[in-house]
Amino acid sequence: MPGLLSLESYILHIFSSFAGRMFVMSSPLFMCPDTNPLVDVSVQERQRQLKRCRLQENLSDHLVHRPGPLDLVHANILQLDPELFGGL
Repeated sequence: MPGLLSLESYILHIFSSFAGRMFVMSSPLFMCPDTNPLVDVSVQERQRQLKRCRLQENLSDHLVHRPGPLDLVHANILQLDPELFGGL
């Protein structure tokens, strides 16, 4: 099986040529788009938490103000079954 040995040696060569984990993790490929390497990690974490809370508040606000089923029927968005709700 010379093909497998050459593939195995090729894979070992590729893995041995990789840089250290910290170097790889600090590369732009693994960085989150909204992270800045000059800002402390704790500040970035707090920023992420605030962003998540803001998104949760916006979602809950939208859910409170969403139209109900009768509003959807009156706007002809939701169709009722005439057999079940004939007089509505």
